[in-house]
Amino acid sequence: AMLGINGAAALGLHRRHGWQIVALAGFSAALPDWDGLTIILGANCYAAAHRVCGHNLLVAGLLGAVTGWLCYRFDFFTKIQQAAARKWPLFATAEPDLASGQHSPRESLVWIAVGLIAAYSHLLADLLFSAGDSLPVWHIPLFWPFSHAGFACPMVPWGDVGTTVIFALGMIFMARRPRYIQSTAICTLLLVALYIMLRGSLRFS
Repeated sequence: AMLGINGAAALGLHRRHGWQIVALAGFSAALPDWDGLTIILGANCYAAAHRVCGHNLLVAGLLGAVTGWLCYRFDFFTKIQQAAARKWPLFATAEPDLASGQHSPRESLVWIAVGLIAAYSHLLADLLFSAGDSLPVWHIPLFWPFSHAGFACPMVPWGDVGTTVIFALGMIFMARRPRYIQSTAICTLLLVALYIMLRGSLRFS
């Protein structure tokens, strides 16, 4: 989710399309993990479905694109914010409701693209974070259900908190210095990329 949020903020989408599109990017970036809910059905179901059913180009792309269109057309994030603001004034904002304006095909395409790309960013992250200490590489079947061939580029082990710390510090700074959201997001993503390369070089050295 933090990868999606920072990606949208780094592109300055919040300035042209509102904070709601950044929320969409964060939500869509986490969407492929819906297949992790199969843990409810037991460990065997989870082992067979997680990083399979939702972690492929077809399902992740379709789900991200549809989510982007739905969130633009029905302005779900503004409705959630308004409902929260009625109970907690902390969530109040003076920004306009997207649903109150005119919808346009061009704008909807932007939201669809953001939803799709954000969902794909999850797959990219899982390709890089695909191994654990003393555990086998967890491959992702990108072309499922047409092919079960797995892909992985293990650079950082599971459970490594380095990127989480970088993202968290960056988002704290954005909250305290909203004028520098875009530049902070860009710096955060660059630091994350450098950290992944460093961890990868240590892993393979």
